[in-house]
Amino acid sequence: MSRRIRDYFTRLLWVAILVAIVAPPPAMAQELRGQIVGVAKDSSGGTLPGVLVTVTGPAIIRPQTATTDIDGSYRFPALPPGDYVVTFELSQFQTVRREGIQLTLQTILKIDATLAPASVSAEVNVVATAPVVDVLRHPLI
Repeated sequence: MSRRIRDYFTRLLWVAILVAIVAPPPAMAQELRGQIVGVAKDSSGGTLPGVLVTVTGPAIIRPQTATTDIDGSYRFPALPPGDYVVTFELSQFQTVRREGIQLTLQTILKIDATLAPASVSAEVNVVATAPVVDVLRHPLI
């Protein structure tokens, strides 16, 4: 009887080893989102902290915003797949708009932007009336 039990457990052990070798590994959790990351710089290549970065698109209900860090970097860590528009805004710089960004599952897109200084323009309006000169009393010489 002891031999029959030992043979049974030996066969059971071999079956367990075979199943462990042949069976697929456990499935890892799949990320159903993508990421958009990047750096905002000025025209000389220096990083720009404080840039307001806005992501809009039909895949999200409302625009998402982030502000660049001290090193000019920003991150949108969990966006559903879709088409996006990324806008970079900072006072005294021209706004940069990147369109047609296609984000797919499990991707990290690096979208950098270079912001040029805003053009300085001034408008001066001078409003004055010309003095009335009576040429009969003060004839021109």
